[in-house]
Amino acid sequence: MTLRFFGFGALGLAILSGVHGCASDNDDAPANHSSGTNSGAGGTNASAGHGGAGGTDASGGANDAGGAPNTGGALSTGGSAADGGTSAAGKSNRGGTGGTRTGSGGSHVGSGGNQDGTGGGSLEAGASGEAGSDAGGAPNGGSATNGGSATNGGSATNGGSATNGGSATNGGNGGSSGSASAGDAGRGGAAAGQGNQPCVDSVNLPLLTSAPATLDLTGLYSSPDALPTDTASYVEQYTPTYTLWSDGANKKRWIYLPPCTQIDTSDMNHWGFPVGTRFWKEFRIGDTLVETRFIHRFGTGANDWLFAAYQWDPSVGSPTAGNTIYVPHGVGNANGTPHDIPDQSDCTLCHGHLPEHILGFGAFELTGSPGAIDIGVLSQQDLLTVPAPNGFVPPGTSTQAAGLGYLHANCGICHSAYFDATTTDPPRMRLLTDETTLETTDSYKTLVKHLTQNADFTGVYRIKPNDHANSEIYQRMSLRPGLTNASNPSATGYDQMPPVATEVPDADGMAAVAAFIDSLPADAPAGQ
Repeated sequence: MTLRFFGFGALGLAILSGVHGCASDNDDAPANHSSGTNSGAGGTNASAGHGGAGGTDASGGANDAGGAPNTGGALSTGGSAADGGTSAAGKSNRGGTGGTRTGSGGSHVGSGGNQDGTGGGSLEAGASGEAGSDAGGAPNGGSATNGGSATNGGSATNGGSATNGGSATNGGNGGSSGSASAGDAGRGGAAAGQGNQPCVDSVNLPLLTSAPATLDLTGLYSSPDALPTDTASYVEQYTPTYTLWSDGANKKRWIYLPPCTQIDTSDMNHWGFPVGTRFWKEFRIGDTLVETRFIHRFGTGANDWLFAAYQWDPSVGSPTAGNTIYVPHGVGNANGTPHDIPDQSDCTLCHGHLPEHILGFGAFELTGSPGAIDIGVLSQQDLLTVPAPNGFVPPGTSTQAAGLGYLHANCGICHSAYFDATTTDPPRMRLLTDETTLETTDSYKTLVKHLTQNADFTGVYRIKPNDHANSEIYQRMSLRPGLTNASNPSATGYDQMPPVATEVPDADGMAAVAAFIDSLPADAPAGQ
């Protein structure tokens, strides 16, 4: 698919007061590309045959000049300084060859269609002093065959037509010593390409340094009367491969990437989102629409991020975007559900631990994503500064990859190289793209046969290979206030992991982690 809004053509969780960080699976993508990306349309600047393109009536291929010693490429004709060749080339008997070897405008240097948009017809290809300089010998200096005939010297077919003008093979020949009509065709190549035309932001959403009063003013919807399903045309929905557990809430996520921008993926583990990027995440408990969270990068500073949450009005039968309210201080058990909307100040307790501030829009989350947007689409649309069309998957068997992915999304938010939960032997569960074997992952190196630092689990391995029931990671996943663990009755609900925003253990997540632990042989070496 073509993304409508893309441009350019790149833990124990931190403690909250009962909530995960805002929009915890989201953060920065797409906008209408202007013509000229990738294809780079041949024929920018002084396109093949542009200007005084070779092919004036007195050109080197004229009927009475086809091979005459002094007319094959006269100074004022088929090889002028601005088009088919330099003045020196035009005066030489060789100047009228226009199209052989280095003289073929648009070949090699000026290949039309290159991604950089230099296209045959640029000042370096088919318009430089090389075209017609050393290309042909005296016998061909202006002959009917090579010096500017309708066939080779710049005809509408080969000399820079809208179809071929600026192509690597033929583009620019029309500017050497072709007929007047061929020269015109060469100009057509430039019009078709538009390789250097500036990208235009047709959406032009304003930067926001404070939260608007209602959700529609954040840009997710085009009007206050919009229904929850009627999002704006310039946003795209996405679904991470690995998601953050939120007590079974149904979540939808959207992203807006300002037109004419890319996501900086020079560090594939931590994506840099351009100024203006916006993310949203909607929460439903059962059929009840509760809240939508909003994250926006409004400046170039490391902390120039806006976090906000909007509560939907439960009193109306058909909620609309205008029937929402900004709730900076959060809401407990919102809309009659057990779901808590976080206080705005709590958002960075999760989103502040990673430099990208976005938790569910990255290399692993978008590989194999079930949504419309994945890393392959972003790469194809030239929205990543370093494309990665094949993406990245956790190493190991499919069972091990699923367990590592779960830990990455639910624990690696805080337990990473950017945040140490303990000063001694800190656990780290954030996946990195250069970890190509199970044993090289931070999860294996810091968990397998490593004793916990938590006093309530003294003597317990974080991961005991082939024994999930006696592994600290699994035990703490099963804890919540009022719940105990059969293998460690002394542990309390305060030892639960994740520590916030969840009052119910994740049965599916526990099963995935248990299967991962039990896939390890009992004699597996300790991580190091």
